[in-house]
Amino acid sequence: MLDRRGFLAGLGALALAGCARQAPILASPSATPTPTAKTEFTVVSGTTPIELAVRGLLVAALTSQTTQGVGQDVSSDDANGNLLDLAELPSGLLVGFARTMINGLSPSKEVADADVLSELAALVEPGASVLDKTPVDGRLVWAAPKASKLTSLAQLKDKCHPAKKKTVSLKAGIPAFAAARGDGVPALTVVYNAVLDTTYIPSPTQRREALDDGRVELAAFRACDFAALDGLVQLKDPSGIAQADPMVVLPNAALPDAQPNAVLSVLAALGKMDADNLLALEASAASGQDLASAAVKWLAGEGLG
Repeated sequence: MLDRRGFLAGLGALALAGCARQAPILASPSATPTPTAKTEFTVVSGTTPIELAVRGLLVAALTSQTTQGVGQDVSSDDANGNLLDLAELPSGLLVGFARTMINGLSPSKEVADADVLSELAALVEPGASVLDKTPVDGRLVWAAPKASKLTSLAQLKDKCHPAKKKTVSLKAGIPAFAAARGDGVPALTVVYNAVLDTTYIPSPTQRREALDDGRVELAAFRACDFAALDGLVQLKDPSGIAQADPMVVLPNAALPDAQPNAVLSVLAALGKMDADNLLALEASAASGQDLASAAVKWLAGEGLG
């Protein structure tokens, strides 16, 4: 008599064996391959037009078929915080101004113009390094409307201390970095005998608006705030209080070894910068135009696209 349970068990075993020997189902040749993730580089900078312009240029230089550059906003006045942000970005670069960063990291340090880059490099080690300076001149300049008839900082003494009259305070719009540094408010007070009633106005565009509508009579800018300075009188500095403050690019310390081609792309872009194209890019940023397209077009024109 046939053992039905044994027979069914045998069929089950054969079925399992057949499953084990079954050829695998191959993916269709037409299946779309999974795209390879692009390497991402983050360029960190402040938000003034010139900082956005240079950042846009570097983002474009770092973007290719296999890489993607992105921008990240920070406050230019927070050197310590910005370096901490950079430390968290192995593929990151920071755009900043050398002397401004030194003042933020070591406020009491006095640094000669010729030593700005080496001093900054020493302060940011070991987390970051300093590439060569850019052509962007970030030194502090003081400016006034043409209607003020001011042409030189030397005139501030007579303006603030008119003969046989009470002392007059000039209303001045300043960024944070001008409040305490050697070519800022203290220098105007000591060297040029000025009396200033200062108002903190972070954006160069806003400081220009404050001059135009009469809220302030004098304002501090960077020499590279081209759009904001257009049409104003940059006051002469006969005593030579101005200090060098070049824009610099700081990569995370790990980046040059890990991604040497990215650093070479940045250096190539920086090497092609000059006053004319910086002026054009800064104008695009100041007017809210499509900076990314302008940067890509410029790189292509320089053979770097």
